[in-house]
Amino acid sequence: MRTHHSGAMLIVEGPSDKSFFSGFIHGESCKIVIGHGKENSVGAQEILNGEGCCGVLTIVDADFYHLEGIPVLPRNVIITDMHDVECMMCASPAFNKVLWEFGTEEGMDHFARERGSAIASVLVKSAMNVGYLRWVSSKHSLGLDFDGLTFRKFVDRRTLEVSVQDLVSEVKNHSMAHRLSGEWLVSQIEAARSGRHDPWQVACGHDVLEILSLGLQRTLAARKGTEVARKVLERSLRLAYSSDEFVNTGLYKTMRDWEEGNRGYRVLRG
Repeated sequence: MRTHHSGAMLIVEGPSDKSFFSGFIHGESCKIVIGHGKENSVGAQEILNGEGCCGVLTIVDADFYHLEGIPVLPRNVIITDMHDVECMMCASPAFNKVLWEFGTEEGMDHFARERGSAIASVLVKSAMNVGYLRWVSSKHSLGLDFDGLTFRKFVDRRTLEVSVQDLVSEVKNHSMAHRLSGEWLVSQIEAARSGRHDPWQVACGHDVLEILSLGLQRTLAARKGTEVARKVLERSLRLAYSSDEFVNTGLYKTMRDWEEGNRGYRVLRG
């Protein structure tokens, strides 16, 4: 790409990350490249560092780094403030804009009164159970497959609570991990839940929005599944998430610091 673009380049994990950062990047000065996963993205940056290639910044999801302790990352690699950019958006005022776009006032008020908590808080606490299982899989190298899970099999569509037993059963079946002890997995989740962890560091943003999608089909509204599919909600969140919100994040500051240390390469707008 250097034969076509001499300016800054930003490597991100996937297409949704590219869509997110496109709203804040100076398009003429910086080109975004999809790294197709965290490992590939970090590995690419290591190779570029070794070759002395300048002006390339890589941003990857923190995942569980903030809980486990941030490892020594290659130069020019930075991470998100929360588990991922979707969590950063869900924890921002943009989330309520999306709720009001797709939910009904009656449904949302009734749910909030019944649960005695803000909707975002309920959703992230439910998604934490899936997050803890993801963490268990990562720590023990279990290789469990979380892509394409059927959330309605383990989420109560009235309360939006997650049944840990049903979650484990669904993930085991989906991963073809039938020999893995379900009781052991449940015990690992329960042990992890006993710790006081920041919900936005445990939960995966995609899981939060999958649960919200179910809620908008019944509890918070009566939308069709296609109207409130996770990808639709993510796109709406990106549109609702303002520059002012992004500017106030630690990630923005780190990107500005990178620009200061790499004079001549511009990544951000403004």
